[in-house]
Amino acid sequence: MSSLSLPPTTIGRRVDRALYRLLDLDSSLLEEDAHERSVAHKLAVYLGDEFPRFDVDFEYNREGIERTVKRLDLEDDDKSVFPDVIVHERGSDTRNCLVIELKLDSSTRPRTDDYDKLKAFTGAEERFQYDFGLFIEILTGNDVRLFRTKWYENGECIGPHLRGYPRTWEEE
Repeated sequence: MSSLSLPPTTIGRRVDRALYRLLDLDSSLLEEDAHERSVAHKLAVYLGDEFPRFDVDFEYNREGIERTVKRLDLEDDDKSVFPDVIVHERGSDTRNCLVIELKLDSSTRPRTDDYDKLKAFTGAEERFQYDFGLFIEILTGNDVRLFRTKWYENGECIGPHLRGYPRTWEEE
């Protein structure tokens, strides 16, 4: 765990509070099926309130003191990456608390790309070594009070969770 990190239960509670604020205060973004970036940005704002000792950035693609472009080697393809939201200390590769990839359920892009990025960002062999990764999928449309999460640690998925106000949603 990084020197700035918090216990997993604390991180989970803070993320939940930020997500519930998003659902309560910005449901119109989800009802209108606004762009994923709009939703991720608002989530980053609420996470900033929950993680005051950290930098919370939206689509931040720099790494380390040199501020070089953040790159991952995924399936023999070295490419620059823009995590949707990160909770970290800017300018450090060793104080990375949480990396988040967000999808709206209306998106047709494969979720496996995000899962692979989260495995790489949290893996011990990767230079970023985020303490935790989180995939969030949020329901859009008229019933926007539900989200599904998958947490990652040490390069592995450590569990899916269904959260939100009561409603059924088929598990993958």
